[in-house]
Amino acid sequence: MTDARGERRLAAARLNVLADCALQQGDVADVALTARWAAFICWMDDQIDRWGLGSVPGELERFTAPLRQVLAPGAEPPAAGLPHAAALRGLWEQTAAGMPPAGDVASPLITRTS
Repeated sequence: MTDARGERRLAAARLNVLADCALQQGDVADVALTARWAAFICWMDDQIDRWGLGSVPGELERFTAPLRQVLAPGAEPPAAGLPHAAALRGLWEQTAAGMPPAGDVASPLITRTS
């Protein structure tokens, strides 16, 4: 959050309660990570709305380009001055660290329908 008003809005959203309810069987680290993801998504939405990025051709594309770069395989750290990309990189790294190896169908998060 960039200011006290934003911090109050975030606290009022009670994203920690949302994450805790969504992950009733999750451990504290999983709940905290889920709450951080929710906060990041809410913050991104606020930025897009605040700056009207969806109504200016090309602006949303420019704003989200560093995010897509962070998610690309083998991505380098984001450039300085891109706090949204740095935040996503931290979330992505923390999330990826807790994921099962690629192709692990024994994961409880993966279900087969066939």
